[in-house]
Amino acid sequence: MRMPPEVHRRLFDRTIVLGMTQADYIAALIDRDCAADFAFIQLNPADWLNFLVVDVDREDALMCLMHPGVPQPTWIIENEDTGHAQAGWAIEPVYRGEGARPHPIRYANAVQRSLDHLVDGDPCFTRYLVRNPAADRPAGRVWWGTRKTPWPLGALKAHMAEWIDPLHDEALDGPAAGAWNPGPDFAVEASLPRVPVTDTATAVGRNNALFRTTRRWLWDQWETRGHAPTNAASIAHAQALNAQLSEPLPVAELECLARSAVRQVNAGKGRSTRTSSSDAAHEYLSQMGRRGGRARTDAKVAAAKNNVAHARKARTTQAQRLRAQAAQLRAGGATYEAIATVVGRTARTVMNWLKDATAPVSVHVPEGEIDSFDDGRIDLNEVLIRDVTSTYAFRVTGDSMEGAGIYHGDEILVDRSITPKHGDVVIAVYDDEFTVKRLHVHDHGVVLHAENPAYPDITIPSMTQLQALFEPSLAGKPLVVLSNNDGCVVARSAEAKALGIKMGDPWFQLAADAKRWGLIRRSSNYQLYADLSERVMLLLARHAMGQEVYSIDECFLLPPDGTPAEQVRWARRLCATVARNVGLPVSIGIAPTKTLCKIVTETAKKLPATGGVVHWETAPEGYWDRLMTALPVTEVWGVAGRLAKRLEALGIETIAQLRDADPVAVRHQFSIVQMRTVLELNGFSAIPVEEEVDSKQQILVSRSFPDPIWDPEIVGQAVAEFAQRASRRLRKEGEVTGRFTVFASTSPHRPGPPHNVSAHVRLAAPTNEPAPLVAAARAALTPKLLHGMQYMRAGILCLDLAAEGTVPLLPGVVEQPARLGELIDAVNRRFGSATLALGQLGTHSPAPWRNRQADLSPSYTTDWAELRTVS
Repeated sequence: MRMPPEVHRRLFDRTIVLGMTQADYIAALIDRDCAADFAFIQLNPADWLNFLVVDVDREDALMCLMHPGVPQPTWIIENEDTGHAQAGWAIEPVYRGEGARPHPIRYANAVQRSLDHLVDGDPCFTRYLVRNPAADRPAGRVWWGTRKTPWPLGALKAHMAEWIDPLHDEALDGPAAGAWNPGPDFAVEASLPRVPVTDTATAVGRNNALFRTTRRWLWDQWETRGHAPTNAASIAHAQALNAQLSEPLPVAELECLARSAVRQVNAGKGRSTRTSSSDAAHEYLSQMGRRGGRARTDAKVAAAKNNVAHARKARTTQAQRLRAQAAQLRAGGATYEAIATVVGRTARTVMNWLKDATAPVSVHVPEGEIDSFDDGRIDLNEVLIRDVTSTYAFRVTGDSMEGAGIYHGDEILVDRSITPKHGDVVIAVYDDEFTVKRLHVHDHGVVLHAENPAYPDITIPSMTQLQALFEPSLAGKPLVVLSNNDGCVVARSAEAKALGIKMGDPWFQLAADAKRWGLIRRSSNYQLYADLSERVMLLLARHAMGQEVYSIDECFLLPPDGTPAEQVRWARRLCATVARNVGLPVSIGIAPTKTLCKIVTETAKKLPATGGVVHWETAPEGYWDRLMTALPVTEVWGVAGRLAKRLEALGIETIAQLRDADPVAVRHQFSIVQMRTVLELNGFSAIPVEEEVDSKQQILVSRSFPDPIWDPEIVGQAVAEFAQRASRRLRKEGEVTGRFTVFASTSPHRPGPPHNVSAHVRLAAPTNEPAPLVAAARAALTPKLLHGMQYMRAGILCLDLAAEGTVPLLPGVVEQPARLGELIDAVNRRFGSATLALGQLGTHSPAPWRNRQADLSPSYTTDWAELRTVS
């Protein structure tokens, strides 16, 4: 019996079918989230055989499973500590319930034994519980194969180098070489009762057999002799049993196993079937039950009280915030009805709030340290903006729309995701300038009508000219974006690439030809780029099954289920949505692995005929082989510099040569990272999409100076600013630092001896406050700086990061610093990033270490003072 296609599709999109009966097997499938909850599951239902699983207890298990003579597994789960692995093959289902034909079952068993023999699998592995490859936290690293359909049993046999005849199993001369053979004197299994394979207590391997034997011995000692279980006794007995194994378990694993047996006995699990128990055992269990019951009851009562108090505090805090918001809106002239709509209350409630707020109150505020700061701002996103990814603000100049109530100096919000209709007020581009007008759509074209009779109408041939972002005059011209201090090229338009300009080219080498080429340069505006990047990433995340943001201009997405053609249509719609809502072009490449995705995406960017979308499986036959043969190995994600030179020294110069390399040899020659790259190039997903970003292990704030700094005092002031920036980033991440390194250096390209200094500081208490960080950084570095040296770079590296609030502080040992950081952040958010700072940063204006940005684009989306103007 074959599974229908929709079952195949669900099955191979990381959804595992848990134990289901024959009747409901086809009718329903366990949900993806349910399957992802367990690290060990039962793959095969009672009446069906859907998967063949092999357990390989060898350090080179991965190499065995990837041997050309072994059929490609559907998945492999590798224990990165020991190298052992489990592999699974999805097969066309075999019915083995009541009335099943015996021949298919014998044939499937022969295939299973042949796979065991072929890869030197553990013959004692029962396969009742196996490692779950679809778990959120699998018990090892998961490698997925490229085969998208289940294996027919006949195809598995044809791909195997060795085969065991199902009618003549005696052809084998015993277990495979290196397999576990306990021998006749092994007492562990002999002391266990025979358990049928359908019993849920069946062991999943030799370690489980040893565990169950140790647990049974603990019960015997307790019930017959009254000896309470202890870790020492359990470990000693387990060690004695382990010594009888031909391949003993590691000591660390054995001790964990023995301690687990003690915990289970204390919890009353795994008890033998004997009815007689000692009085001491009964009393001990009774005491544990009473103690646990009291503890659980006390915990429930405490949790209930805490929940009530927390809810009361939350309601009070929310009411205070809403009252303050209502008072501010009322002071701005808003009506009670409008305020009620914003705060989500009735107009009568708002009136009562404001009536109480007008009563005279005398309040005394005692002196003390700053605990927090609230600037009382209202988030306009909640009130005015429908979609933050597609909404932009503009400032109006002129009086062409006075008749529509739009006056000179007004700020207007524009939502690009809304399709303009006849009669709407729109923003259009005319003569490379933005203009705001009312849209009139006619058969002969589009008319932009001014709501002021002094201005004539503007006729535009088509609606396509209504689309532009901030500087439409730059379209079609060579443009480069420069790095800090306008040093080198970090981004290029297609026209600039056509001129032969490369990433990293210094500007001083291009300046002489810039005028002749018509080359335009812009300084990096990180705030503008970060805002646009966030808009794009939010929009992409809405349309994907998962997302990993890799950099400011790149992310990995999990596409929805479907055929390659369906996924291409999804990607094209996504590109069009981003272009319409945000105004930026994007390219999408779809492939089985992240490394291949990088190659496919570059192809989509460089071939305009693709429309910005390329799918790995829809390319012409042989295209990727030819491309990988032609591209140098430096085009592979993560291969550059010294690694590329080492690969070239081994004769690996192209992507195809790296793809065809032996992954195990690459691991021994380089590292597991390069081995994963080779596997990814062959279609094995070895680098998963990380949807949850781990907290940072370190924070670095560093900068090159535009000109050499000779004065150590000014270098110290620069370091003080970098330390304050690091503290702000720590607070933004919700972390504190317990140790940091501060450094300064001269340029290696300038004449004179180099001078590099650094200082390592361990703080008395982890913090993210600027005052202690700045003071410690300056005190550590300034004495090491020398007069007369031309310092060109400085910075601070924060280490030993921990979540804020989780670092214990011993009372009376270290005094907590005043919480100035939140106050500085709030003031700078409201009045500008450089409004408030510590005095140790100096009074230079402009500071000599600040970036040189001669051609900086305005912050169109992040600064009200620099909004794009429309007439």
